[in-house]
Amino acid sequence: LSETRASLSRNMQVLEIGCGTGMTALIHAPRVRHIHAIDYSERMIQIAAEKLEKSAIKNVSFEHADFDGFTRPVASFDAILGLNFLHLSQDTTRTLNRIHKLLKPGGVFVSSTECVGDMNPIMRAIAYLGGRLGVLPRVKNLTAKGLKSDLSIARFECVKSHSFGGGRSVFIVAKKSN
Repeated sequence: LSETRASLSRNMQVLEIGCGTGMTALIHAPRVRHIHAIDYSERMIQIAAEKLEKSAIKNVSFEHADFDGFTRPVASFDAILGLNFLHLSQDTTRTLNRIHKLLKPGGVFVSSTECVGDMNPIMRAIAYLGGRLGVLPRVKNLTAKGLKSDLSIARFECVKSHSFGGGRSVFIVAKKSN
């Protein structure tokens, strides 16, 4: 949370993709102008809206939307948060290109991502089988190295990166290159 906060400033318009129950949007709200948070789960958005209603926060909006169907004009956001999201995208390149288009020049993309491809073989097998059986979400076989390469191809400059969770996850702050 503190590393994400360091990438935000008071005048920013922020999009959070995969906001879940809205916790991070509500936590980061005092640091930005506005956060628009989306999630594909209608139930998660209902919970987030209930939390928002009980708070005094006025600069957050929640929307039930899948990122693939989410539309906004090009260069609408100063920052985009994709926390625990990219590993669920089946087309990382397409997703990163859409994020790039939605960011204003110099905008930042902050991501915390499970890197299934960097997990030990047993964990990779469990993730794969769990996804095929429907007991876990289907996840992309991302690696930290591959993700950084994908970011570069999508015209992002990696500003900060570190692994955590025993090397199975990566936190990245990337800046939109023009």
